[in-house]
Amino acid sequence: MNDLDDAELEEDIAGLNELDLYPDSEEEIIPPESDEDEPPPPPDDEDDPLITLETMKTNLQFVRMVEEATLESQFSPTELDAFRNPQELQFSPSDDPDLCLSISFFIAGLDHLQSQKSYASAREDIKHRYPDSEMLSYDQVKRRVSDLSGVLAWKHDMCVDSCAAFTGPFARLEECPRCNKPRYDEEQLRRSNGKKKVPRKVFTTFPLGPQLQSRWRSPEMAQNMRYRRNKTRDLLEQCAHGEKYVYDDVFCGADYLDAVEEGEIKDNDTVVMFSIDGAQLYRNKKSDCWIYIWIILDLAPDQRYKIRNILPGGIIPGPNNPKHLDSFLFPGLAHISALQKEGMYIWDAYDRVVILSFIILLLVFADAVAMAELSGSVGHHGKKGCRIFCTLFGRNKPGGPHYYPVLLRPNDSNVNGSNHPSFDINNLPPVDSAKYRDDLNNVLASPTEAEYRRRRLDTGIRKASIFDGVPRILEPPTCFPGDIMHQPVINLTALMYELWGERDSCKKGDTTGEAWDWAVLKGDTWKAHGQAVAGAASYFPRS
Repeated sequence: MNDLDDAELEEDIAGLNELDLYPDSEEEIIPPESDEDEPPPPPDDEDDPLITLETMKTNLQFVRMVEEATLESQFSPTELDAFRNPQELQFSPSDDPDLCLSISFFIAGLDHLQSQKSYASAREDIKHRYPDSEMLSYDQVKRRVSDLSGVLAWKHDMCVDSCAAFTGPFARLEECPRCNKPRYDEEQLRRSNGKKKVPRKVFTTFPLGPQLQSRWRSPEMAQNMRYRRNKTRDLLEQCAHGEKYVYDDVFCGADYLDAVEEGEIKDNDTVVMFSIDGAQLYRNKKSDCWIYIWIILDLAPDQRYKIRNILPGGIIPGPNNPKHLDSFLFPGLAHISALQKEGMYIWDAYDRVVILSFIILLLVFADAVAMAELSGSVGHHGKKGCRIFCTLFGRNKPGGPHYYPVLLRPNDSNVNGSNHPSFDINNLPPVDSAKYRDDLNNVLASPTEAEYRRRRLDTGIRKASIFDGVPRILEPPTCFPGDIMHQPVINLTALMYELWGERDSCKKGDTTGEAWDWAVLKGDTWKAHGQAVAGAASYFPRS
């Protein structure tokens, strides 16, 4: 798969999930009409990864390989047989005191960052005091915890500087495709005459399928997983009777309900949501790893965001941000794709029966920076920076490369790139998936780098999204919803706090308030504001 020529790649991509990502070669390419009022595309932001025609072909290879993924390439024969034939849990861990003790010490060690050596020492002390104890060794309890939880750890090599992962089309490379740094420890290679290949750095993927199987083996959890099907039936019944309902969950949306009525989502299917973000593990350092998770939407809203119900997807070590995010997401998404084609057998402990479930990826969440990588968009500073590719055009700041989503046309302005009419934010057209596909095809068919840059500017698309290779997903760009956390809850709150508290004067040494010429939210206003925040708290996911 690493040696595809252009003709093979175009032939493979043409049938990719019926998205027609690569137009027929005989189709005439018509350049967009010129616009004298439109400035040339601004230079790329230094922080943006470079996207060229050649790298777009690599992105398409990732998309195709996700779509073609199979379970046989992900599990050993023994593991695959066990996965395809789930069995009823024959015992409860609470019935085995030694197992409970072992798991308690194992989890406590993880919580307090204690080592394997500490666990072994504690085990020896317990066995010395209670010789009859059959407390498990560290390796034994680790395997039992993995079996019970379904959490498997897949390790893949990555660039030592976190540029890219050696997966998909990069799997056979021995140097980073971006910085050219070696994949393996050169000293180990030299000493072994090239036989011992020790990766300099690895990242971890936790496949979703075994984790879901494990949860269904619990009668209580299996019962809780019926929330979605019951909620959906109630909503469809209300719709059939022309009744209005409260929009209190993601399943109230028309896109989801349409998919259910068309038979694309069934009762036994498992609906999940993907979310990724950088994690700052140390207080005064920049984010030094990226983590992505799976949220089970089949659970009720008061259950799905609890820590114990959020499933790990992958951990990408830093301290640098990943430059080629697709390569790190590839193992997890390839696993999802394989499950979506074949289905996943589950032991339903509530009804005590084996069922076939297909995983449905409904939504993909990320902040503005990560979303640009996930969706293949130009990002929030592009001329068309909306993550759902709406018709809103940004306005260019003179002399700078960035566009801003300014709705009103500036008064007495004659700045190229900002003279289009004002927008009515309450009257924007809905998301148009067909236009998104047409625009994507147009960008991918760019004959030259210059034409590619122009089409990227006009469409807001710079590459194909790796999620185009996932067979069962809410159709892009509908699956890339707006961010309701960072902008209103974090960013604006921080800005308003600085403004209301006049923090700038405090930072300059004026703590008396003599330089403050105004104040807001006096008297009972603060109390009312606090009550409003407290009343909205239940709608925000736990941090």
